[in-house]
Amino acid sequence: MSRDDDENKDGLDDPDLPDESDMDDSDEPDLLPCPHCRKMINEDTVRCPHCGDYVSVHDIPNQRTPWFVLVILALLLILIFWCFTR
Repeated sequence: MSRDDDENKDGLDDPDLPDESDMDDSDEPDLLPCPHCRKMINEDTVRCPHCGDYVSVHDIPNQRTPWFVLVILALLLILIFWCFTR
């Protein structure tokens, strides 16, 4: 038996097996620590599944005051103005 046969038995030079240089790590997700709870999360995550906080300031939804609060404040101002001008 030649040395080549021994290597093929061990699978060291098997042409069907990929070399280390052929292996691609792109299948594994890129993980980063959450800036709030420091647990590992996917790089593309918008909101941490562990603590629930948004990862980036740009991802936080707009926190607008509901329109009815503005209407109530306007009515209160009108009422106060009307009471003092009588």
